[in-house]
Amino acid sequence: MNNNQIIKDNLDYTLFSWAKQGGLNPINASHAKGSYVYDRDGKKYLDFSSQLMNVNIGHGDQRITEAVAKQMQEVSYVYPGMATDVRGKLGKKIAEITPGNLTKTFFTLGGAEAIENAIKLARIYTGRHKIIAHYRAYHGATYGAASAGGDPRKFAIDSQAMPNVVHVENPYAYRCPWNSSSIEECGERALAHLERVASQQSCSVKCRFMDVSLARCSMRNQPWWSTLSLETNCRV
Repeated sequence: MNNNQIIKDNLDYTLFSWAKQGGLNPINASHAKGSYVYDRDGKKYLDFSSQLMNVNIGHGDQRITEAVAKQMQEVSYVYPGMATDVRGKLGKKIAEITPGNLTKTFFTLGGAEAIENAIKLARIYTGRHKIIAHYRAYHGATYGAASAGGDPRKFAIDSQAMPNVVHVENPYAYRCPWNSSSIEECGERALAHLERVASQQSCSVKCRFMDVSLARCSMRNQPWWSTLSLETNCRV
């Protein structure tokens, strides 16, 4: 099949996420190796973002290929109530390298599903129903995750966000909402803003704060906001 036909079939019979469908001209990827993706014309692209930040060890790593092939030959899928060798090994490994008493892992299929379940678990465990999150942060494209994300572009399509999600400004020093002159000042003002919103929402008993530790969309400043967010979690 030639290059144009492959692209045409993709455009005619599939939908592309995060893209305006009309006028879309996608790269026709044929293969990838290491940090590079190649199209069918032989053009080489440096994959700066590791696709969606999930090919962190590079494309075409033989260890991954062999592990996937081995697993598919043994068992390709089990329902959630079954135990497997690799599930137990991975859970144990994560427990060994995570701090404190974090010894349980709940596996999901992706980040958005992880956020959805984290919200449900936090509400069940704490009894608090409100979520405070940043504007312009990205937590995923599912209903609850997108509601928590606070991206104003979504409201033109669907203004009916998940209830009990409250948003606060980002501690983004480059374009600080309070026109601060330093990272520290912007962080302090962001903290004061967060505490004021938490107080107005009666969050001493009802809220959980959702922060993005390492993100590409939420515009946090490291390490200043890490300290502030930990302090604020204790206070609210």
